[in-house]
Amino acid sequence: MTILDKAKNYYRTNSPDLDSFLETTSFMDTSTKYPNSVVIKFGVNKLIGEVSVWQNDYESYIESESLDLTNPDKEMVCSYKAVNSDTVVDELTKQFDALRKLCGANNL
Repeated sequence: MTILDKAKNYYRTNSPDLDSFLETTSFMDTSTKYPNSVVIKFGVNKLIGEVSVWQNDYESYIESESLDLTNPDKEMVCSYKAVNSDTVVDELTKQFDALRKLCGANNL
């Protein structure tokens, strides 16, 4: 199973839970514009952003961007983490656990 397949399975399995604290989520499968990635977009009014998983011949990584719309003084939070097929699910879990904590701490 590829890294992108594992990211798709993660979303399918966890989307109800993710929607419960991120307002809403949507999944963008690989496309002709970005054939080496899948993207999970989230939020509407409070916390918005996306977590994308990229798989290339030379590297695979998770990229995350989020913005807290309830606090205009906060800047966008961005991160980048190299992953492989053994670590991608754990890293996705860590990314969304951090977002869950942020939502809870800010009572979003």
